[in-house]
Amino acid sequence: MQLRLRRLQWRIDAERRRYKHPLKSCLALHAMMWESLYGKGGLIQVITALKAGYTMSQQSVARSAIILPFHR
Repeated sequence: MQLRLRRLQWRIDAERRRYKHPLKSCLALHAMMWESLYGKGGLIQVITALKAGYTMSQQSVARSAIILPFHR
């Protein structure tokens, strides 16, 4: 996790160095944030895929489940 955060910090620093004006660098970081949310392989796509996989696995478990009776 620490390595991923360091890479992210490197990207942020690189974008800030790329644009001399603070507002331009802010807009670039804003676009980078939205890309990581909605872009290819972004958070929304990953959550949707996980949700679809979870729903499919739940359906298959429900169809193949065996209910065992427990006596008191």
